[in-house]
Amino acid sequence: MKRYLFVLFVLLFPILAWSAPRAVWDPSANAAGYTLYYTDGITEYHASTTGTEMLLSELNLVPGTKYTFTVTAYNDAGESGRIVCR
Repeated sequence: MKRYLFVLFVLLFPILAWSAPRAVWDPSANAAGYTLYYTDGITEYHASTTGTEMLLSELNLVPGTKYTFTVTAYNDAGESGRIVCR
């Protein structure tokens, strides 16, 4: 009887799981941090982090807008060239 109630509960109240999209990149040796650059083709924005990922929900992106993302590594010696995120 308990099994049938559980199945009925799952059918009536499905559990939805969602995780925010994120940009992820491989770590770079000697990097102190990373800068994620993103553009909508008109304006360029950027956000920095010391980790190797960033939640895109933190960037205030506009739904329906196409963005291009690039990432750089930085340390005391300067900033690397940009790598296009795909």
